[in-house]
Amino acid sequence: MNAPRRLSARRTPARARMPALLAALALGLLPGAAGACDDQDADGMDVALVLSGGGAFAATHVGVLELVEAMDIPVHCVVGTSMGAVVGGLYAAGYEADDLKEIFRSSDWSDIFSGAIERSNKPYLEKELEGQYFSGPVASITRDGLEFPGGWREMRGLKSHFRRLTAHIDVNADFDALRVPYRAVATDLSTGEARALSEGDITEAMLASMAVPGIFAPREIGGRVYVDGGLSAQLPVGVARAMGADLIIAVDTTVEPPAIDSAPSLGETTGQLVRLIVWRNWKDDVARLGEADTLIRPSLEDLTVSSFERAETAFEAGRAAARLARDKLAAIKARAAPPRTRDVDPERLPSSVEDVLIANETIVSDDVILRRFDFDPDAIDEPEEIERRLKDIAAFGGFGEVSVGLSGDNALLDVRRRSLTGVLVQAGLRASTTFDGDSAYGLLGRLSLRPVSARGGEASLAFEVGSNFGVAAELYQPFGREGRFFVIPAGRYRSEELIFDVGDLRLGEFVQEQATAELRLGRELGQWGIIALEGVVGAGELTPQVVLLPSDLEPFSYSLGGVGVMAGVDTLDKLDWPTRGLQFRAANETLFDLGDGQRTDIYRIFAMKPFSFGDTGVILRARMETVENDDNDPIEVLSLGGFRQLTAFSENSLPNNEYVFASVEAFRRLTAADAVVSFPIYVGVTVEYANAAFDLFEEGERANFASGGVYIGAQTLLGPAFFGAGFAEEGQYSLFLHLGRSF
Repeated sequence: MNAPRRLSARRTPARARMPALLAALALGLLPGAAGACDDQDADGMDVALVLSGGGAFAATHVGVLELVEAMDIPVHCVVGTSMGAVVGGLYAAGYEADDLKEIFRSSDWSDIFSGAIERSNKPYLEKELEGQYFSGPVASITRDGLEFPGGWREMRGLKSHFRRLTAHIDVNADFDALRVPYRAVATDLSTGEARALSEGDITEAMLASMAVPGIFAPREIGGRVYVDGGLSAQLPVGVARAMGADLIIAVDTTVEPPAIDSAPSLGETTGQLVRLIVWRNWKDDVARLGEADTLIRPSLEDLTVSSFERAETAFEAGRAAARLARDKLAAIKARAAPPRTRDVDPERLPSSVEDVLIANETIVSDDVILRRFDFDPDAIDEPEEIERRLKDIAAFGGFGEVSVGLSGDNALLDVRRRSLTGVLVQAGLRASTTFDGDSAYGLLGRLSLRPVSARGGEASLAFEVGSNFGVAAELYQPFGREGRFFVIPAGRYRSEELIFDVGDLRLGEFVQEQATAELRLGRELGQWGIIALEGVVGAGELTPQVVLLPSDLEPFSYSLGGVGVMAGVDTLDKLDWPTRGLQFRAANETLFDLGDGQRTDIYRIFAMKPFSFGDTGVILRARMETVENDDNDPIEVLSLGGFRQLTAFSENSLPNNEYVFASVEAFRRLTAADAVVSFPIYVGVTVEYANAAFDLFEEGERANFASGGVYIGAQTLLGPAFFGAGFAEEGQYSLFLHLGRSF
């Protein structure tokens, strides 16, 4: 491989260049669409393979195709709807039945359909934010008001997966020039009509065909907006006829809508209406089949539209159904024209490309994106390395979909905005209570704008309202050639309740208020870590509300400034139920009282290491914090108590100025890990220990605490949720509910 060379960017306005570089023309069912499958009937009839939609049912198509190949039945064109368009598109792109079987087996469909960027591919600073807020964006604020996502799931993962599988196909391809002529059927959202996508980007054509309303956002191609083709042509026999097909092998997995015998919910009503629309157009297309055609309907027993993990069962169902139709398939073979397949090899990628072009819908400059991509044109045949770089760009800019395809002799880097534009809204909730009546709760919110400039970056405003109150404004601005350096100015205010218990004795209740202005200057270390210098100026006050011994602690206020240094490493695969990786942070701040110059040193170290033993995960955590000054002034009161930090105790009920903490947590997932549509549910147990110093009252006073907890947790649409109980040997008990964290 040659050394990487500087890449050039040829930029034209995004709206003007997208049709030329990316769009697939949508051709209606018109005479102009005919002829692709119609050569000369003098040497025999042309055979079309027609594949219905049906999600994971589409694996049965592969079983049918396996027998079609074994019988040497020529296929002169292929037409598909939804996942049928995916199977048909991959077949047209050069994959045979055995290849398709391996794709279904080896693909992690749960991750692919989730569309999430793996945590390991996100920059450290974004991982740091995840530790503060559970939810992803639930809405956005635009000039037109509140905007909600166009679908439940992003198609980012699907696009990335299909792009890798079709990397050898030009993004401006003529679908008639593939292995066999191909059409992906989608529904025009403006007219409701079926459209046969016949050229352009085969990945976009497949995505448009399977954009189920409500699940995925509609897809825009060539200025038209499309949704799932099943709404207009579930079994696109009519499209195949329009292409010139004489004989049709139709593989159908359509399910008849069930009878409704009671008042359905809103969701059930919507689902039933969709099924009825699909069923009606399916009957129209079935009526287009003739005596010489064959309709193969595999058994769907033990299968669902989301059961991709049961691909082997689906393959066999397809094979069994095809064997029942063997006589009709043999008759089609006897009348069929000779094969006209073209040599399309999915493994045949160019060893290099001339240049890297960019189609960029975002405000981030082409130069920043290309330098961050830092792609060697001689490495176009290294898909894993390309994918790693693409995910880095997507996470860096908060973009929607980022992909690379071939455009002539060049590579085309396609960068798209995320589906939600404007100011993004995140949310969370936390609540806990003890059997002694102590409770804490908080409603969390975060508004963010990303990117904020041609160099990327993010501006955010976060807040918490409840037992504690806080607000934080922050600007993250990357700089440097690749955006690896960053500066983060921030302002924060926080007021929180602190409860001080020793055994069954409550020594006091306090309110701690802090206001700070901070500046962080640092550098990313790949996706795995950062180093940074920090400066802070702030003021605070600790006010007793109810104190057993008032003379021991008077109200205390301070103002200070100083500098610090921190380093962090984060390679965890997940934040809340990790199974591999490492998280480590170390920080030191040196602060000076702005009045008398007294010095205070604050040290913080945190480490977390998960392990996996089959279906069981184990997490080891260790943490140390200390505040040191000559007079033991409480310029910052540390606290313990709450879920995963002495669970049996109420939140912030153990204030201190120095502690060491260690815990062991074991958890087990209860739901299937490979299901496409699922909300993972876990059960877990924690054992925690801490040794804390309470120099606030008497120098050298320390205490040991031990606690345990059990919980049930789930990954919800708003992020992880926890419900459980804690207990300690001295009789402390707690209940807690978490769907968010303090910041």
